[in-house]
Formats: sequence, structure tokens, C-alpha cells
Amino acid sequence: MVAVVKIGSEETYHPHYVIPCESYVVRIDDLVNSTGIKFNKNFEIIKKAGGLHNFFPNHGKGILSPIMTDKKNAGFDRERFLSVIQATLPNSIITPDGETYVDDSKRSKYVIELTLDSIDFLLDNGVNADQMIGLVLGANIRQIDEYISELQQRNLSKFCLHTGDFHFRRGNRSKQIALNYAKHIHSRVPYLMVYGGGSREFFQRFDLAEAFVTQSHIVAGFKHKKICRYGQKRYDGELSWDFIMSNLYEIYHYHFNREDIMNLSDLFDTTCVEVPNANASSPLGGV
Repeated sequence: MVAVVKIGSEETYHPHYVIPCESYVVRIDDLVNSTGIKFNKNFEIIKKAGGLHNFFPNHGKGILSPIMTDKKNAGFDRERFLSVIQATLPNSIITPDGETYVDDSKRSKYVIELTLDSIDFLLDNGVNADQMIGLVLGANIRQIDEYISELQQRNLSKFCLHTGDFHFRRGNRSKQIALNYAKHIHSRVPYLMVYGGGSREFFQRFDLAEAFVTQSHIVAGFKHKKICRYGQKRYDGELSWDFIMSNLYEIYHYHFNREDIMNLSDLFDTTCVEVPNANASSPLGGV
């Protein structure tokens, strides 16, 4: 499992203190303004620090994610994407996202064309293919196949499926479509990361994946929801590191609970760290 950290919210930093991993995801969403056109102070802080490794010296491998709202995507172009990569210096980059299309194959075709153009731009400007994790696009199996082939021709070998556009939002049919897509993608690629979700049902459905990215500990935490072994309950206390990390601890130990967590591909190859008690002192001073 790989946890998202929310730049600007220290309560979400140091996930490696509570789950055995040395990789983390940073969202471009947290580095730009509401329209995606301008960088915000978080971006300037990371840039001034000299990149993610200097800003998070003990977090391990940083993965940059472009997944954000349609409004931000509309204002965020390939030049800004390159600027973020050059400023943050991540180990890996999830390839550009596009506006939501779900079942609209015509819209999807247009988004795919724009995205391939952006990927070619990044490759032409010094980004290595082995740094890229291909975010799979397509409104049907045929488009997904064609897109995967395009990325493989560009020497990408790791792929990512974002389930947020349809998973757990549009009923059982969409859940099944997401799972069918995941199975098909996995049959074609050696490495599949699934991005989104944190429930036991989510991990059980997508247990074929080599890696998972979750931000459920943050989403629930900022809604003052305490993740428990069998669901969520209202939390009226302070929004602190201990609270957010206790959510992550619960997700990992009682929802995810995969024995082969440390047998992922080289991208997430790491030495297992000791998982502390969920009530351990916060590196930020606690509550």
C-alpha cells in the first residue's frame, strides 16, 4: 500500500511511521490553485527546498500524481506538468490525466489524443519512460487496449487504474466495470497499480493488483470520521497527526492486510520498517 500525503497539511506526513512502506504519493492537486493555471505556495515551498527528497528527507520514493478535478485539469497544461516535475524531482510520475468521460467514447478519444501529445512532450523534454506510470485511459476495452499499446510503444511498463470516476459512486454495475477493466489491464501488463479506495471491499475486489494508492485516511479524517475495523464513526476531537495516522493504521491492518505487501515490484521495493502502536507519539508533537 502507498499513502497519499497532502502537501500543506502536516497531519498527513510521515505515513511510513505507521505502515511498512517507503513510498508516498504527492498530488499536483495540492500544488496549484483552484483553476490549475497558477502554482500555489505549496509548490514554491517544494521548489525552494530543492524537490521532494529534500522536503521529505526520510519518506523514501516520491510518486507525483496528476489526478485532480476537471476544473483544474482544464487549466493545467503540459508545460506546467513539466515545470512541476522539474521542481519536485519525483522518482516516478503518473502520466497526465484528462477530464472525466466515463462512458463517452468520443470524448475519451479526444482526451487520449491530448494525453499522448502531453506524454510525448514530456519524453522529448527529458522525462524518462521508466519514470512513468501509465494512467490507463479509455471508455471501453478497445480504447483501453489501444492506449496501453501506445504507451508500451513508448517503453512504459508500469500502469495505473484510477477507480475514482466510477468506483463506489454509480452502483454495482460501475463497480463491476471497474473490476473488469482491472482484470483486462492486468492481463496485458506486468505491473498494475490501483489508485483510490481504502475499504475492505475495495481491496478484496482488486486483489490482483501489485500496488494500491489510498488517501481514504485523509478524506475520512478531514470529514472527522474515524476509520474502524468495521466501518467509520464520528470523531469530535482535534484534527491531528495521531488521528489521521490511526486511520491509515486501521486501513492497512484491518482492511488491506496483505501478507505479500513487501513483495511488490522494484518501484516499491523497500526494507520493512517496524509498525508502531497506533497511539505512538506524533513526530509533529501530537495533540
